[in-house]
Amino acid sequence: MPTKRHSRDYIVFSAVALCLGLLVLLAYRPGLQGPFLFDDFASLSTLGATGEIDTLAELRRYLASGTAGPTGRPFALLSFLIDDYSWPSNPYSFKRTNLLLHLLNGVFLFSIVRLLLHSQSPTHTTRPVLIPGFVTCFWLFHPLLVSTVLYPVQRMTILATLFVLVGILIYLVGRRCVRTKPAVAAILMTLAIAIFTPLAALSKENGAMLPLLLFVIECTFIRGSPSLLWWQQLHRHILLTLPSAAILGYLISYAVRVWPNNGAYADRAFSLPERLLTQIHVLGSYLQNWFLPGTNYRGLLGEFPIASTLENPGTLFGLSLLIAITAAALHFRRTLPLSAGAWLFFLTGHVVESTAIPLELYFEHRNYLPTLFLGFPIAGIVLCALNNRLLQQIILMTILAILLGLTWDRASLWGDPTNLHVYWAERHPYSQRAQRAAALELERTGQLNEAYQLLQGGITRMPDNAALHLHQLALLCKYAPERTVNKVFAQTVTGVRNGTYEPGTFTLLRQLVQSITGGRCDGLGPTDAGILLDAVAAGQTPEQSRFTKFQIAHTRAVVTLKAGNIGVAADLFRDAFELRPHPETGLQQAAQLATAGALDHALDHLALVKSHVRRGQTLNNVIGPKIWLRDIQHLENQIRVNGETQQ
Repeated sequence: MPTKRHSRDYIVFSAVALCLGLLVLLAYRPGLQGPFLFDDFASLSTLGATGEIDTLAELRRYLASGTAGPTGRPFALLSFLIDDYSWPSNPYSFKRTNLLLHLLNGVFLFSIVRLLLHSQSPTHTTRPVLIPGFVTCFWLFHPLLVSTVLYPVQRMTILATLFVLVGILIYLVGRRCVRTKPAVAAILMTLAIAIFTPLAALSKENGAMLPLLLFVIECTFIRGSPSLLWWQQLHRHILLTLPSAAILGYLISYAVRVWPNNGAYADRAFSLPERLLTQIHVLGSYLQNWFLPGTNYRGLLGEFPIASTLENPGTLFGLSLLIAITAAALHFRRTLPLSAGAWLFFLTGHVVESTAIPLELYFEHRNYLPTLFLGFPIAGIVLCALNNRLLQQIILMTILAILLGLTWDRASLWGDPTNLHVYWAERHPYSQRAQRAAALELERTGQLNEAYQLLQGGITRMPDNAALHLHQLALLCKYAPERTVNKVFAQTVTGVRNGTYEPGTFTLLRQLVQSITGGRCDGLGPTDAGILLDAVAAGQTPEQSRFTKFQIAHTRAVVTLKAGNIGVAADLFRDAFELRPHPETGLQQAAQLATAGALDHALDHLALVKSHVRRGQTLNNVIGPKIWLRDIQHLENQIRVNGETQQ
């Protein structure tokens, strides 16, 4: 039966927790007014791709529409329906839900840290709140996580972390009673892995690391406490060791397959060896931003410099330092389990996104999960260095207050879209994405001349960047006279032909071509669009990816169709579909042919799409062939009805 003291302590703890939650809400409040950004549009626009999601069929189609990873991340997509079920939408509700989930993650983290401390010393009752509270708040208040919480699409990261935290918590609860209730413990530990690993992975793929993360926790935080019987050790190996070995084995085998031929990296400006070397600097930057926040804020658009050789002193020093710290953590994992475990958990959390898979080099949101326990080393240093308990508390509270202030400052920046984009452009003058994002924001606010000057400056610094040339022409098409457009068009063709085109520029290229062929660019027409596409194709290497080839073929087909060359356009659409056989793409291509009056060509194209779907040779098999075949049949019927009407 709880005593009066325990009841009083519970009331005090609840009041403190509520105040801390309110502080987090207040710190993030300025950023809730910010806009959607970049990847938000690609992932959230599917909310309105076929109208409101108000039927089971529409829900299933929406959940299968994800393109952010091999799974499509359906649980993350499902969570977006909390905020809206149509598009366009208001970013406020998406950011608010992210923030509430962030707070919920903090609750689970606090519970986990208390269990970990209990596993270290079950009879230790002093400071039951101070260390768990600091570790949790250090993570919860940290400004490095602002770009995750206030970026709606990073719901995927937040939700995957939520499921990982719940899985860890349930596993630790089971682990705590392995001696007193072995059957219950086995069930809880099994459910933690069997249920929450797929839930986390279906939110974001690095959620599949839950068994590997628990393996690290077992080997450091709770090593040998309490000890396991032989069958329990076997059970643990089945739950943790085998899946962990499978994850590491997959990553190693992937690296071995990719290393000799760089096909998987055809869309990147770096190779696999360069990525691995660069990640040494990336991890160093993450750690600098974590332990010295505000000293090197890169934001979303900072393009990280590529490391190409281990002979570089900085790369060699960084690698040596990482190896030394990791070796020390392994050596002291028994005497300093909390700090050693925090470091090994951090490295393990980056195993998927910082090794062989050809992802972007740097993103702050990748630290959301790995940094969960990095408050332990800070707390350990303060508590060991100072003997005065009041002074310890003052130092720890001061650290948290500084973090909260930095988070408020950064959230305020995120709440002001113009200042945010201009800040990134000034901070990263050699990032084409930062320059283009700022130009788009300036254009949105009517500052067209400022946007042009910014792009012009970017081209001066990066003359080989095709995206900047294309963006400048697209901007001038909207307001410049014919003479200026023609002059810049010639410069754009030269710049694109001699420059570097990246697949991420496809949306810009498509929109520009549509403007030119649609007569919305003074002095330019379909012939000029063809010249521009020829320049893009000329700037490609023989190793260009199938996706890049698809982009050029598909856009050329649209231009050719606009010019009235229907037969050639149909052949180009066929070539493009063969390069990227996505059923939805095929349906759109057939619809474009039908709209142009080429009904027979449209039906032929649908027959091609149907044959690929029936043979399972498409890029999206999540929805299932029945639904795709039904949609194909529906479009075929519409085309035939239109044909009969025309006759």
